[in-house]
Amino acid sequence: MNGAQLHLVLNHVPVILTAVSAVILLWGWYSRNADIKKVGLFLAIASAVFSVFAFLTGEPAEGVLEKLAGFSEDLVHAHEEAGEFALVAAIVAGVAASVALYFLKAKTKISSVMYIVTFVLVIFTSSVLLRTAH
Repeated sequence: MNGAQLHLVLNHVPVILTAVSAVILLWGWYSRNADIKKVGLFLAIASAVFSVFAFLTGEPAEGVLEKLAGFSEDLVHAHEEAGEFALVAAIVAGVAASVALYFLKAKTKISSVMYIVTFVLVIFTSSVLLRTAH
């Protein structure tokens, strides 16, 4: 498997995990079920981790594509910039999910606020990741 193939495989994981996380977070909020909320938060954290791996495979993928006819440095650069922004968004959402998970387990009053903040960040991150993957 070359760098481009690995990048294509890995970059779909955070896109899917973030979208699924958003749905499960909404379901957890609606059902008021702490276990469902924990699953949604865990998926947001997992998405952040996979975003790092997807980002790190970008350079090897570029190395493969540079050798192909019709390679566009401008398109790759735009995708790379979008990838950097998506990585930051995913990490911020993952950190927020970690904090929300901690507060949820500790059963503090701030857990509801942190949960909503995380949900909003996950929705935003999902849209950013979809734009980057497109």
